[in-house]
Amino acid sequence: MKFGVFLLVLGLLLLGAEGQSSQRTFVRMVFPAAAALPGAPNAPPYWTAERMANSRPRVVNMSRVNSAGSFSMPKGRSSSSSSASSSSERASMGAASAVQNDGVPPSAKFASLPVSLYNATRLASNIAAAAAASIPAMAANTDEGRTAENAAGTSNAYFSSSRLVPLSADLYYPYSAVGKLFFVVDDLTGADPGDYVCSASVIGPRLVLTAGHCVHSGLKSMLGFFREFRFVPSFRNGQAPFGVWTAQRVYATRTWVVGGGLIPNQADYALLVMDDLGGQNIGSVVGQLGYSIQSLAPNHVHMLGYPCRLDQCQRLQTVSTGSFFTVDFAPNCILYGSNFGPGASGGPWVQNFGEPGVSTDDLPVSRGGVNVVVGVTSFVFVDIGVFAAGSSILDSRLTDMVADACSASAGNC
Repeated sequence: MKFGVFLLVLGLLLLGAEGQSSQRTFVRMVFPAAAALPGAPNAPPYWTAERMANSRPRVVNMSRVNSAGSFSMPKGRSSSSSSASSSSERASMGAASAVQNDGVPPSAKFASLPVSLYNATRLASNIAAAAAASIPAMAANTDEGRTAENAAGTSNAYFSSSRLVPLSADLYYPYSAVGKLFFVVDDLTGADPGDYVCSASVIGPRLVLTAGHCVHSGLKSMLGFFREFRFVPSFRNGQAPFGVWTAQRVYATRTWVVGGGLIPNQADYALLVMDDLGGQNIGSVVGQLGYSIQSLAPNHVHMLGYPCRLDQCQRLQTVSTGSFFTVDFAPNCILYGSNFGPGASGGPWVQNFGEPGVSTDDLPVSRGGVNVVVGVTSFVFVDIGVFAAGSSILDSRLTDMVADACSASAGNC
């Protein structure tokens, strides 16, 4: 962990005071290139097969729990009837629904070789233990069925859930723009230390979107950033068909950073800028999803991610859902029906997912942008009988981070 402390301190020195003004809606961390670190050429890589296989989903403290240790479920209301508080929030954070860009398919063949991160069969016991460690109540559900659960839980939010059919669909756009995010949490962040995983998606040539709690503890200000971020698009059973990508910059919203490390949070989303690999940017290789602010409700989405209660977070899962509601304890958040659990955090909620057909009449094929992220998984209910997941509403805090990332280097956007 001493090397991690060195990285964080050096990153702080590189940042200085510039860009961290309290007037900004975000906080960022810049990681020095490995070649710039003293002794780096001789330093062994942090990530090993065992560490990756042992990585567990990051579970964040909930701000509202009942005596049984689960979310208490307040009476929900349709998200189509906004309260005064949510209306004022939208007015201050970009009320107009605006599709920023549609998704973009890959433009180049991956020039590097696929990577085997670990042998899932040999390390099966490690994988099972990591998947179960943070979710003991969910650990028994690892059946081999392609579909899962009933149409709704006690929240009465309807959904359907499936692993990909065929499994190899993750090699093709738009599934290929989604992957697993590995990262390290140190003691000094204020969070439980260890190796962790979340889900994430590509939304620009070098930009990856995930949850705020997947990059920062929500505590300790600048010291709360995690480290050793590795993104693996199309991850499946320990394999990285499109390589392993390293983050050079990480952004978290100021709302998350000062939020006490609790969810729900009004802006639990984050942005990573990835280094190129073999002279290629990640968006050109796997494609990129679009994104839109203030578009989470009303809407219908496909959720994607790697929940550890399904297939031990070794395969990409998807949920199709259109039921949603708001609850008073989660301002600027929307809940949809879902059977996802920890490990899915940061995974995209995508509007008009897939490839639309060609219309043979004058009616539009779809409404709004195609393959557009409108939210990311922020929290799920510990009581899996509820079957609901929540996302912060993406707003101008996201576009602020994107604008800063785009201005940092030509080719980021």
